[in-house]
Amino acid sequence: MLPEIPKPIVERWEELNKLVEEYPLYIPLNVLASFLGMSDEGLRAAIDNGKCPFGISWKLIGKVNRGFKIPTFTFYMWYTQGKTLIPQLAENNSNQLGLTK
Repeated sequence: MLPEIPKPIVERWEELNKLVEEYPLYIPLNVLASFLGMSDEGLRAAIDNGKCPFGISWKLIGKVNRGFKIPTFTFYMWYTQGKTLIPQLAENNSNQLGLTK
């Protein structure tokens, strides 16, 4: 028998799904920083320093501020490491996760 998915993991999974549903193309930086439990400035610095492969930053010539964009799909694949759940756990816990066949 496979272990049950802990409640905090299920809740976090639900938060991730809501985030993706609310922002299907791009996630606002401040929203994602909150989801990750970090400051906006910290996330900007991490993206600028190449530590967040899901984020894009740029600075236009003659401009002072930088721009940031976080594609939802890229973030989702990074956060889930390219897989949603181990198939056996997903099957055994489909009701717990709100998944239906």
